[in-house]
Amino acid sequence: MILKIHQHLYKTIALAAILFLIASNAIAQNRAQKPTRVLFILDASGSMNGKWKESTKMEMAKLILTHLADSLTRENIPYAVRVFGHQKDKSLVDCKDTKLEIPFTIKNSSTLSTTLQKINPKGYSPIALALEQSVNDFPLTKQEQRSVIILISDGFENCEGDACVASAKLQNSGIYLRPYIVGLGLTPEQRKQFECVGQIFDIQESDKQSEAGIANVVISTMMNPTSLQINLLNVNEKPTETNVVMSFFNQNNGDLKNNFYHTLNAFKQPDTLYLEPSIKYKVKVHTIPSKTLTDVELTQGKHTVKALETPQGILKLSMIGNTKAKNIKCIVKQNGKIINVQDLNTSINYITGTYTIEVLTTPLTIIKDVEILQSQTKTISVTNPGMLQINKQAGYLYIYKRDAKNQLERVYSMDSGPGKESISLQPGNYELIFRTKASTTSKASISKKVSIISGISSTINF
Repeated sequence: MILKIHQHLYKTIALAAILFLIASNAIAQNRAQKPTRVLFILDASGSMNGKWKESTKMEMAKLILTHLADSLTRENIPYAVRVFGHQKDKSLVDCKDTKLEIPFTIKNSSTLSTTLQKINPKGYSPIALALEQSVNDFPLTKQEQRSVIILISDGFENCEGDACVASAKLQNSGIYLRPYIVGLGLTPEQRKQFECVGQIFDIQESDKQSEAGIANVVISTMMNPTSLQINLLNVNEKPTETNVVMSFFNQNNGDLKNNFYHTLNAFKQPDTLYLEPSIKYKVKVHTIPSKTLTDVELTQGKHTVKALETPQGILKLSMIGNTKAKNIKCIVKQNGKIINVQDLNTSINYITGTYTIEVLTTPLTIIKDVEILQSQTKTISVTNPGMLQINKQAGYLYIYKRDAKNQLERVYSMDSGPGKESISLQPGNYELIFRTKASTTSKASISKKVSIISGISSTINF
């Protein structure tokens, strides 16, 4: 019994170790792809002089920032510090009081300590302006870095700016994650105001958490990989569909963020994707026809699973017998709308349903009510054409196909010089009408009949 318990314990420890290694590797890959830089925005407005336990809100904010910065330094992550409300007295009503006090660098711990000692809260709170001006604080472009903002504040904007609008502009530009907000004693109304700005870590004066503990929670949330799994479901709602491109768009502004080729991993499960959690995504899955997922939102540090019904079968288009006809295109329609152009003698996956196929033979071959079923191959075979060789003078030529009711349907026409013309025609009875360019009367028209047989060449002389 004891042996079994030990074996179970060893297995549990081994599994935990494997999961830890996978998570650590994912974090490492995330960092390797894009370097992370963190901008602190520190509220030093007059309200930060307010009491906080045995000290002030400003002192608490400085301690939290210091612990956050120490964690980043240990991870070799550069940070910078922008401050607002610290240069002009509140009586001056300066709503432009914000400044980048410490630019980005890896080793700036001594600079941070000296700078924080000099900062005293005194002015107004231009939060929106500080967010907007942060666009110039990051040294690299959005393609080169993962940019993070951590705002430490005790309240709302008291200038004319709108922090929600400013945050949305940053996100829509594709440059930043949603800001992380460390709130000091926010009221319910203030918290609601900040919800649109970013992810809130609200601390109340009665909380027993230390500033170090709060810092660890923020850093852990920021650094843990945020992942997404897209399950492409078959007709039985099993996630077995795969091997299709997925495009991820910012749903707010339509910007294309990522393209992935959907894959099943070694365990036959949809592969895990690592994405920025700040964006609400619209995902276009490029099946035929395409399918779309909207309002795809991720939670920082968590694994999200989304599902989309994409049951598919195969449409195989082929031609019976040997043929010299090449590059024949087939138009695939559903409900009268063109959804794909497929080459003859190919096989392509389609979402299950009913389709119409128009094969661009001469004349057009139309096949209606083609039903595609889950994981089945629907084969459509087109009759091999015959070849018609025309030897003629310079003139005008019209070719009509004669149907069972003796009606004529024009399928081909040409206005050309003398010589030989080779035309690929589907089997059937045809009527050719020709007049030379030198002729000046209608009675000079010549009419000839020909029967085209699959795989056989015929010749007409004018």
